[in-house]
Amino acid sequence: VLNTVSGIHGLVLLLGEPRQRPDDEAEYRRELRRLSEQIAEEIAAQRQLLDAERGELQVASARLSIPELLDDVVSAYRHHNLALGRSIVLRPVPPVAITTDASLLRRALGNLVKNALEATDGGGVVTVWAENRGDEVALVVHNPAVMPEEVQRQVFQRSFSTKGSDGRGIGTHS
Repeated sequence: VLNTVSGIHGLVLLLGEPRQRPDDEAEYRRELRRLSEQIAEEIAAQRQLLDAERGELQVASARLSIPELLDDVVSAYRHHNLALGRSIVLRPVPPVAITTDASLLRRALGNLVKNALEATDGGGVVTVWAENRGDEVALVVHNPAVMPEEVQRQVFQRSFSTKGSDGRGIGTHS
């Protein structure tokens, strides 16, 4: 939330500068709209996490196209700051659909993509794909790094972070 608010604040300051090109101002306004939507989603995600931890989460299940889902997730992170100097590749995805809560699954995959980008050295590739396994669909986010076994055992625990004091340990837990 703080990162998003900082982005909004920076753009508001830029809009207050006296000499703006019309193209720049339009771009800043589009980015402000995107960031304000993002902060609303982040607040909703925190509420959902608290509801889930209290056993009160209400899921909204609906049919979801896996190719559309993965395309959306990859598109959302392809130009993210974490992707600078790295590539995200979406392999061909089978034309399948599942019944799930789209916002929860999108957030989980987004967190996995963010973590994979953070763990990938410059010039590296994060690959995303799905496998149709009959009555199951496997969603895969792959990067070349390997987590030590001790980290693997803790990665889904609340407040565990591989980033030390810079991390909050909420993403994968959520």
